[in-house]
Amino acid sequence: MYALTFADNSPEDRYQLLIHELYCPVCSGQTLFESNHPVATEIKLELQELLAHDYSDEDIKKKFIEQYGNSIIHYKNNVQQQSVIVLFFIVTFLFLTSLVKKNVQFK
Repeated sequence: MYALTFADNSPEDRYQLLIHELYCPVCSGQTLFESNHPVATEIKLELQELLAHDYSDEDIKKKFIEQYGNSIIHYKNNVQQQSVIVLFFIVTFLFLTSLVKKNVQFK
C-alpha cells in the first residue's frame, strides 16, 4: 500500500488537506477549517488562488510562514513543547518540595 502525495491530488483535495493542516494565526489552536475569523477566510481565499495558479503545497506553506510566522503550521508542536516544559517544572517543584519536607522532619 502506498500513500498519495499532495501533488497526486486534485486542487480541491489539496485545499481540504491544507485547511485541515494550517492554523488560523489569530485563533487559539483552530485550523483554517475550524475558523470563521475574517483572517482565516482571507487565507482560505488566497489558498484557493495559489492552488489555481499551480503553487506546490511546499511553496504555499513557505508563503504563509513568511506572512504569518511558524505558528500557522506548528501550533500543535508549540503546545506539546510548552506542555513538556510545564511538566518538567511541576515535577522539579514537587521533588524539591519533598526534599525540603524531609529535611524539616529530621530537625
